[in-house]
Amino acid sequence: MTFSLDSAALTKELWLWDTIKGNEIGKCVQDGWLNALARGWSPDGSTLAIASYPGKEISLIQAPWNKVVQTIPRPQLVGALAWSPDGNLLATVEEGQVYLVDPNDDKAAAAKVGDYKLPFNYFVPVWSPHGKELAFATADKKVVVWNLKEKRATFTFVGHTKPINAVAFLADGRTLVSGSSGSLRFWDLKEAQLRGSLLNLSGSGWLAVSPDGNYRSSEGPDTKRFVFMVREESGRMRDLSPGEFANLYGWKNHPEKVRLSGD
Repeated sequence: MTFSLDSAALTKELWLWDTIKGNEIGKCVQDGWLNALARGWSPDGSTLAIASYPGKEISLIQAPWNKVVQTIPRPQLVGALAWSPDGNLLATVEEGQVYLVDPNDDKAAAAKVGDYKLPFNYFVPVWSPHGKELAFATADKKVVVWNLKEKRATFTFVGHTKPINAVAFLADGRTLVSGSSGSLRFWDLKEAQLRGSLLNLSGSGWLAVSPDGNYRSSEGPDTKRFVFMVREESGRMRDLSPGEFANLYGWKNHPEKVRLSGD
C-alpha cells in the first residue's frame, strides 16, 4: 500500500492505493491543511501520522483510510515526525527543537529532548534499531545521540563543515551516518569516534578518508581537488597536493586501510 499527496507541501486531500492491484483503497479529505513533509507510518503499518497546518496538531489516520481517527494537539507547528520502533512514541520537530509525544496520552508524556536547535524545522530525527536512542543534527553542525532512559546526550560528534541535512543508523546498531552537501561521516558508537568520511568532490567524484589520514578516491581527475592543509613553523597555512605533501614529509598513503570496519 502507498499514499499520495499533491505536489505542494500542503494539501487537503490524501489518497491511498493498493500497489499490488493498482486501485484506490481510501481517500481522506480535510477542512484544514495536511503537511506532506511531516508524516510517517507506524511500524506495524496500521496508522499514518500527518501534521496539520496551521492547526498545530497531529492527525492519525487508519483503515478504511477515509477520516482522521485521532488528533493530538501540539503547542507549536510540527515540521517533522518519526515513530519509535515499538510504535509507542512519536519524535516531533517543533520550532526547530525535538519533542517526544505519546500518541495515546500526549499531555502526560510530551517532553522536550534537551535544548538543541536543529538545522531546520523539517529535519527528521531517527531512532536507533532498538528504540533506546534518538539521533539528530544541530544548527551548529553537531551530531547528537540522545538516550531516552538516561535523558541525556550519550554522544556528541563534531567534524562537519557544512549544515547537516540527514542522519541514519546502520543495521549493525553501532554505526551512525551523518550527511551534508559535502560529505558523509561514519561514527562508531561503540568506540565514540569517527570511523571514516566520504567526501563529495563537487560532483567530479568521491574521496574516502580514514581517521588516520589514508584515502581512496574514485577514478578520474578528482584528486586534484584534494589538498593537505599544513601549518608551517611560521604559522602560515599552506595547501599542498598529495604528491607535494608526500615529497616534503615522506608520508605514504595506504588506500587498502580505507574501509568501513570496526576492527
